[in-house]
Amino acid sequence: MAIDKAALVREQLDETQQGWLLGPRDVKKDKYIDLWIVVCKKEMVKWVMYSLLIAFVVIGVPIIVAKMMPKHKEPVLLPDEYTVALRLALEFFNAQKYSNNPDDEYCWQRPEDMNYPRPVLTSTSAPDLGSEVAAALAAASLVFTEEDTAYSTKLVKAAKTAYRFATESGQQAPYSSGNQQIARFYNSTGYWDEFIWASAWLFYATGNYTYLSRATDPRVYHNANASFLKRPDSRVFSWDNKLPAAQLLLSRIRVFLNPGYPYEDMLKEFHANTDINMCSYLRQFNVFNWTKGNFICSNLQPASGK
Repeated sequence: MAIDKAALVREQLDETQQGWLLGPRDVKKDKYIDLWIVVCKKEMVKWVMYSLLIAFVVIGVPIIVAKMMPKHKEPVLLPDEYTVALRLALEFFNAQKYSNNPDDEYCWQRPEDMNYPRPVLTSTSAPDLGSEVAAALAAASLVFTEEDTAYSTKLVKAAKTAYRFATESGQQAPYSSGNQQIARFYNSTGYWDEFIWASAWLFYATGNYTYLSRATDPRVYHNANASFLKRPDSRVFSWDNKLPAAQLLLSRIRVFLNPGYPYEDMLKEFHANTDINMCSYLRQFNVFNWTKGNFICSNLQPASGK
Protein backbone atom coordinates (compact mmCIF):
# COMPACT_ATOMS: atom_id res chain seq x y z
CA MET A 1 0.00 0.00 0.00
CA ALA A 2 1.51 3.32 -1.11
CA ILE A 3 1.55 6.17 1.40
CA ASP A 4 1.69 9.84 0.44
CA LYS A 5 4.33 11.15 2.81
CA ALA A 6 3.73 14.73 1.72
CA ALA A 7 0.10 14.45 2.80
CA LEU A 8 1.14 13.10 6.19
CA VAL A 9 3.52 15.96 6.68
CA ARG A 10 0.82 18.49 5.65
CA GLU A 11 -1.61 17.09 8.24
CA GLN A 12 1.02 17.54 10.97
CA LEU A 13 1.50 21.24 10.14
CA ASP A 14 -0.68 23.91 11.66
CA GLU A 15 -2.51 26.52 9.57
CA THR A 16 0.28 29.09 9.81
CA GLN A 17 2.93 26.63 8.72
CA GLN A 18 0.78 25.47 5.81
CA GLY A 19 0.41 29.11 4.75
CA TRP A 20 4.22 29.44 4.63
CA LEU A 21 4.57 26.36 2.46
CA LEU A 22 1.51 26.72 0.21
CA GLY A 23 1.54 30.51 -0.17
CA PRO A 24 -1.36 32.99 0.25
CA ARG A 25 -4.85 32.11 -1.04
CA ASP A 26 -6.34 34.16 -3.90
CA VAL A 27 -9.16 36.24 -2.37
CA LYS A 28 -11.20 38.55 -4.63
CA LYS A 29 -11.54 41.92 -2.97
CA ASP A 30 -14.59 44.20 -3.47
CA LYS A 31 -13.96 47.63 -4.91
CA TYR A 32 -15.42 50.61 -3.08
CA ILE A 33 -16.15 54.21 -4.03
CA ASP A 34 -15.98 57.04 -1.54
CA LEU A 35 -19.00 59.33 -1.98
CA TRP A 36 -17.90 61.67 0.80
CA ILE A 37 -20.94 60.87 2.94
CA VAL A 38 -20.93 57.14 2.53
CA VAL A 39 -18.69 54.47 1.05
CA CYS A 40 -20.47 52.15 -1.40
CA LYS A 41 -19.51 49.19 -3.46
CA LYS A 42 -18.63 50.07 -7.01
CA GLU A 43 -21.04 47.41 -8.32
CA MET A 44 -23.94 48.93 -6.38
CA VAL A 45 -23.20 52.43 -7.67
CA LYS A 46 -23.14 51.09 -11.21
CA TRP A 47 -26.58 49.47 -10.86
CA VAL A 48 -28.05 52.62 -9.33
CA MET A 49 -26.82 54.68 -12.27
CA TYR A 50 -28.25 52.19 -14.76
CA SER A 51 -31.63 52.28 -12.97
CA LEU A 52 -31.74 56.08 -13.04
CA LEU A 53 -30.89 56.10 -16.73
CA ILE A 54 -33.65 53.62 -17.56
CA ALA A 55 -36.18 55.58 -15.47
CA PHE A 56 -35.26 58.77 -17.31
CA VAL A 57 -35.72 57.13 -20.71
CA VAL A 58 -39.05 55.49 -19.78
CA ILE A 59 -40.62 58.36 -17.83
CA GLY A 60 -38.72 61.56 -18.37
CA VAL A 61 -38.33 61.53 -22.15
CA PRO A 62 -42.08 61.10 -22.91
CA ILE A 63 -42.92 63.94 -20.50
CA ILE A 64 -40.39 66.24 -22.15
CA VAL A 65 -41.66 65.35 -25.63
CA ALA A 66 -45.29 65.91 -24.57
CA LYS A 67 -44.50 69.35 -23.16
CA MET A 68 -42.59 70.36 -26.27
CA MET A 69 -45.46 69.48 -28.62
CA PRO A 70 -47.54 72.48 -29.74
CA LYS A 71 -50.95 72.73 -28.09
CA HIS A 72 -54.00 73.51 -30.19
CA LYS A 73 -56.60 75.53 -28.34
CA GLU A 74 -60.22 74.90 -29.24
CA PRO A 75 -61.92 78.03 -30.53
CA VAL A 76 -64.59 79.41 -28.26
CA LEU A 77 -67.95 78.99 -29.97
CA LEU A 78 -70.39 81.82 -29.59
CA PRO A 79 -73.89 80.73 -28.57
CA ASP A 80 -76.20 80.33 -31.55
CA GLU A 81 -79.86 81.29 -31.63
CA TYR A 82 -81.02 77.87 -30.45
CA THR A 83 -78.75 77.95 -27.40
CA VAL A 84 -79.88 81.45 -26.49
CA ALA A 85 -83.52 80.44 -26.90
CA LEU A 86 -82.99 77.35 -24.77
CA ARG A 87 -81.41 79.41 -22.00
CA LEU A 88 -84.31 81.88 -22.07
CA ALA A 89 -86.80 79.01 -22.00
CA LEU A 90 -85.10 77.51 -18.95
CA GLU A 91 -85.09 80.87 -17.22
CA PHE A 92 -88.80 81.19 -17.97
CA PHE A 93 -89.41 77.70 -16.61
CA ASN A 94 -87.50 78.45 -13.42
CA ALA A 95 -89.51 81.62 -12.97
CA GLN A 96 -92.86 79.97 -13.65
CA LYS A 97 -92.54 76.72 -11.76
CA TYR A 98 -92.81 78.55 -8.44
CA SER A 99 -95.85 80.53 -9.56
CA ASN A 100 -98.78 80.89 -7.19
CA ASN A 101 -101.24 79.78 -9.87
CA PRO A 102 -102.73 76.52 -8.56
CA ASP A 103 -102.48 74.24 -11.59
CA ASP A 104 -100.01 71.94 -13.33
CA GLU A 105 -99.50 74.28 -16.26
CA TYR A 106 -97.61 76.86 -14.22
CA CYS A 107 -96.35 74.86 -11.26
CA TRP A 108 -94.16 71.85 -12.04
CA GLN A 109 -93.13 69.95 -8.94
CA ARG A 110 -93.29 66.55 -7.31
CA PRO A 111 -96.84 65.21 -6.87
CA GLU A 112 -96.26 64.72 -3.14
CA ASP A 113 -95.49 68.44 -2.82
CA MET A 114 -98.62 69.64 -4.62
CA ASN A 115 -101.21 71.17 -2.31
CA TYR A 116 -103.83 72.30 -4.82
CA PRO A 117 -106.80 70.36 -6.23
CA ARG A 118 -105.89 67.95 -9.02
CA PRO A 119 -109.05 66.32 -10.37
CA VAL A 120 -108.61 62.83 -11.77
CA LEU A 121 -109.57 62.26 -15.39
CA THR A 122 -110.91 58.79 -16.14
CA SER A 123 -110.54 56.95 -19.41
CA THR A 124 -111.95 53.69 -20.68
CA SER A 125 -109.39 53.50 -23.47
CA ALA A 126 -105.79 54.57 -22.99
CA PRO A 127 -103.52 52.19 -24.92
CA ASP A 128 -100.68 54.70 -25.18
CA LEU A 129 -100.79 55.90 -21.57
CA GLY A 130 -101.45 52.41 -20.22
CA SER A 131 -98.49 51.02 -22.15
CA GLU A 132 -96.28 53.84 -20.86
CA VAL A 133 -97.28 52.99 -17.29
CA ALA A 134 -96.70 49.27 -17.88
CA ALA A 135 -93.25 49.93 -19.35
CA ALA A 136 -92.27 52.19 -16.45
CA LEU A 137 -93.39 49.67 -13.82
CA ALA A 138 -91.67 46.77 -15.59
CA ALA A 139 -88.42 48.71 -15.91
CA ALA A 140 -88.58 49.75 -12.25
CA SER A 141 -89.06 46.13 -11.18
CA LEU A 142 -85.64 45.28 -12.62
CA VAL A 143 -84.01 47.83 -10.32
CA PHE A 144 -85.33 46.10 -7.20
CA THR A 145 -84.91 42.48 -8.33
CA GLU A 146 -82.05 41.78 -5.92
CA GLU A 147 -82.54 44.40 -3.20
CA ASP A 148 -86.29 44.04 -2.61
CA THR A 149 -87.77 40.98 -4.27
CA ALA A 150 -91.24 41.50 -2.81
CA TYR A 151 -91.46 45.06 -4.11
CA SER A 152 -90.11 43.99 -7.51
CA THR A 153 -92.81 41.31 -7.74
CA LYS A 154 -95.45 43.88 -6.83
CA LEU A 155 -94.24 46.17 -9.62
CA VAL A 156 -94.37 43.35 -12.16
CA LYS A 157 -97.92 42.51 -11.13
CA ALA A 158 -98.97 46.15 -11.54
CA ALA A 159 -97.20 46.31 -14.91
CA LYS A 160 -99.13 43.27 -16.14
CA THR A 161 -102.41 44.85 -15.02
CA ALA A 162 -101.65 48.11 -16.82
CA TYR A 163 -100.57 46.18 -19.91
CA ARG A 164 -103.83 44.22 -20.02
CA PHE A 165 -105.82 47.44 -19.73
CA ALA A 166 -103.77 49.03 -22.51
CA THR A 167 -104.00 46.15 -24.95
CA GLU A 168 -107.37 44.57 -24.16
CA SER A 169 -109.67 47.51 -23.45
CA GLY A 170 -111.80 47.05 -26.56
CA GLN A 171 -112.10 50.11 -28.76
CA GLN A 172 -108.57 51.47 -29.09
CA ALA A 173 -107.95 55.19 -29.36
CA PRO A 174 -105.26 57.50 -27.96
CA TYR A 175 -106.14 58.66 -24.46
CA SER A 176 -106.16 62.28 -25.61
CA SER A 177 -108.69 61.58 -28.35
CA GLY A 178 -111.87 63.56 -27.78
CA ASN A 179 -110.60 65.07 -24.52
CA GLN A 180 -109.55 68.68 -25.00
CA GLN A 181 -108.25 68.97 -21.45
CA ILE A 182 -105.59 66.40 -22.33
CA ALA A 183 -105.15 67.17 -26.01
CA ARG A 184 -104.14 70.76 -25.22
CA PHE A 185 -100.93 69.49 -23.66
CA TYR A 186 -100.38 65.86 -24.69
CA ASN A 187 -102.03 65.28 -28.03
CA SER A 188 -100.87 61.72 -28.61
CA THR A 189 -100.50 60.71 -32.25
CA GLY A 190 -100.67 56.94 -31.77
CA TYR A 191 -100.14 53.99 -29.48
CA TRP A 192 -98.56 51.16 -31.48
CA ASP A 193 -95.03 52.28 -30.63
CA GLU A 194 -96.01 52.20 -26.95
CA PHE A 195 -97.24 48.62 -27.43
CA ILE A 196 -93.78 47.59 -28.63
CA TRP A 197 -92.15 49.61 -25.83
CA ALA A 198 -94.23 48.02 -23.06
CA SER A 199 -93.96 44.51 -24.51
CA ALA A 200 -90.17 44.74 -24.66
CA TRP A 201 -89.86 45.90 -21.04
CA LEU A 202 -92.28 43.25 -19.78
CA PHE A 203 -90.25 40.57 -21.54
CA TYR A 204 -87.14 41.86 -19.76
CA ALA A 205 -88.99 41.86 -16.43
CA THR A 206 -90.70 38.47 -16.73
CA GLY A 207 -88.91 36.41 -19.37
CA ASN A 208 -92.35 35.52 -20.73
CA TYR A 209 -92.10 35.04 -24.49
CA THR A 210 -95.74 36.06 -24.91
CA TYR A 211 -94.59 39.66 -24.58
CA LEU A 212 -91.78 39.13 -27.06
CA SER A 213 -94.29 37.65 -29.51
CA ARG A 214 -96.40 40.79 -29.17
CA ALA A 215 -93.39 43.07 -29.63
CA THR A 216 -92.27 41.22 -32.77
CA ASP A 217 -95.73 40.84 -34.30
CA PRO A 218 -95.40 42.07 -37.92
CA ARG A 219 -98.84 43.67 -37.69
CA VAL A 220 -97.78 45.79 -34.72
CA TYR A 221 -94.59 46.71 -36.55
CA HIS A 222 -96.59 47.77 -39.61
CA ASN A 223 -99.14 49.77 -37.62
CA ALA A 224 -96.38 51.57 -35.73
CA ASN A 225 -94.70 52.58 -39.01
CA ALA A 226 -91.54 51.27 -37.39
CA SER A 227 -89.32 51.55 -40.45
CA PHE A 228 -87.00 54.51 -40.01
CA LEU A 229 -86.47 54.59 -43.76
CA LYS A 230 -90.10 55.62 -44.23
CA ARG A 231 -90.36 58.10 -41.36
CA PRO A 232 -87.19 60.08 -40.63
CA ASP A 233 -88.97 62.00 -37.86
CA SER A 234 -89.41 58.73 -35.94
CA ARG A 235 -85.65 58.54 -35.37
CA VAL A 236 -85.93 60.84 -32.34
CA PHE A 237 -87.05 59.46 -28.98
CA SER A 238 -89.70 61.61 -27.30
CA TRP A 239 -92.80 61.50 -25.12
CA ASP A 240 -94.84 60.74 -28.24
CA ASN A 241 -92.41 58.36 -29.95
CA LYS A 242 -90.93 55.29 -28.27
CA LEU A 243 -89.76 53.55 -31.45
CA PRO A 244 -86.01 54.34 -31.26
CA ALA A 245 -85.72 53.11 -27.68
CA ALA A 246 -88.03 50.12 -28.19
CA GLN A 247 -86.09 48.92 -31.20
CA LEU A 248 -82.84 49.36 -29.29
CA LEU A 249 -84.18 47.15 -26.48
CA LEU A 250 -85.21 44.49 -28.98
CA SER A 251 -81.84 44.68 -30.74
CA ARG A 252 -80.21 43.96 -27.39
CA ILE A 253 -82.41 40.88 -27.01
CA ARG A 254 -81.23 39.65 -30.40
CA VAL A 255 -77.56 40.26 -29.63
CA PHE A 256 -77.42 38.80 -26.11
CA LEU A 257 -80.24 36.23 -26.05
CA ASN A 258 -80.62 35.26 -29.71
CA PRO A 259 -84.06 33.66 -29.25
CA GLY A 260 -84.12 32.50 -32.87
CA TYR A 261 -87.27 31.38 -34.68
CA PRO A 262 -89.98 32.73 -34.85
CA TYR A 263 -88.63 36.04 -33.54
CA GLU A 264 -85.45 36.34 -35.58
CA ASP A 265 -86.89 37.97 -38.71
CA MET A 266 -88.49 40.88 -36.84
CA LEU A 267 -85.59 41.22 -34.39
CA LYS A 268 -83.25 41.43 -37.36
CA GLU A 269 -85.44 44.22 -38.76
CA PHE A 270 -85.35 46.08 -35.45
CA HIS A 271 -81.58 45.65 -35.32
CA ALA A 272 -81.15 47.07 -38.82
CA ASN A 273 -83.38 50.04 -37.96
CA THR A 274 -81.32 50.71 -34.84
CA ASP A 275 -78.12 50.74 -36.90
CA ILE A 276 -79.67 53.24 -39.30
CA ASN A 277 -80.94 55.33 -36.42
CA MET A 278 -77.54 55.52 -34.74
CA CYS A 279 -75.90 56.57 -38.00
CA SER A 280 -78.53 59.26 -38.55
CA TYR A 281 -77.28 61.06 -35.44
CA LEU A 282 -73.89 61.56 -37.09
CA ARG A 283 -73.58 64.86 -38.84
CA GLN A 284 -71.80 63.39 -41.86
CA PHE A 285 -74.97 61.64 -43.05
CA ASN A 286 -76.97 64.90 -43.30
CA VAL A 287 -80.21 63.44 -41.97
CA PHE A 288 -80.99 66.36 -39.67
CA ASN A 289 -80.35 70.07 -39.83
CA TRP A 290 -77.74 71.23 -37.35
CA THR A 291 -77.23 74.50 -35.52
CA LYS A 292 -73.89 76.24 -35.18
CA GLY A 293 -73.76 74.99 -31.61
CA ASN A 294 -74.02 71.35 -32.81
CA PHE A 295 -77.64 70.79 -31.85
CA ILE A 296 -79.92 68.67 -34.02
CA CYS A 297 -82.98 70.50 -35.32
CA SER A 298 -86.09 68.32 -35.38
CA ASN A 299 -89.78 68.84 -35.98
CA LEU A 300 -91.00 67.14 -32.84
CA GLN A 301 -94.51 67.87 -31.70
CA PRO A 302 -94.30 69.81 -28.42
CA ALA A 303 -95.94 68.35 -25.35
CA SER A 304 -98.01 71.51 -24.94
CA GLY A 305 -100.37 72.85 -27.54
CA LYS A 306 -99.31 76.40 -26.75
